[in-house]
Amino acid sequence: MGVDSHGLDIGDMLTTVEIEGLGKFLHSMLQKGMKSLEIGTWKGCSAKVIAEQMKQCGGKLICVDDWKGNGNAETLQKAKDEFIYNIFEENMILLGLWDVIETMVMTSEKASSLVEDNSLDFIFLDADHSKDEVMKDIINWMPKLKSDGIFCGHDLDHDSVRAALNEVLPNKYHHLIDRLWFSQKEEVDAGNKRETKEVILCGLEHKEG
Repeated sequence: MGVDSHGLDIGDMLTTVEIEGLGKFLHSMLQKGMKSLEIGTWKGCSAKVIAEQMKQCGGKLICVDDWKGNGNAETLQKAKDEFIYNIFEENMILLGLWDVIETMVMTSEKASSLVEDNSLDFIFLDADHSKDEVMKDIINWMPKLKSDGIFCGHDLDHDSVRAALNEVLPNKYHHLIDRLWFSQKEEVDAGNKRETKEVILCGLEHKEG
């Protein structure tokens, strides 16, 4: 069980380094009324990081999850034993972040059919880690980003995630920090790799994927 500094059962999906890195990354791109979306929320570990930044700019975070587990035995059992959505909601209320959060309690595929294209500034993916599902999520959600939007994700240490990225975003994703990666919509649309081999952003070094 992951317990944060407030004593909340919020999960431990992200390391301390990843939490700090994601927060800085988002802070560097804040704009008034920014609209973000997370695919795979669970108890709210990464949602907390994103929502804190959205609160600073008067933005919004849409959390997409059916809160039934992502297919592996451990999360499926936890979803049966605990009311995960209720834990997530209580966490966000206690953190004072519920007012910037909207939930879509459904599958990622269903939610993607309901969100308008070119409407989001930032997407964070941490859902089913299988190659096919990661590919499907990227293909379904990339069009939802604005032209200058950022698609970010977790679990770069998984072979299945790297395989999906290399197939659907060949040479168009970057290492952010630890297990986090990101891709720029304009770069994907352009269909080619940046000329620079290193990207320096908000004090973090990002290497090409």
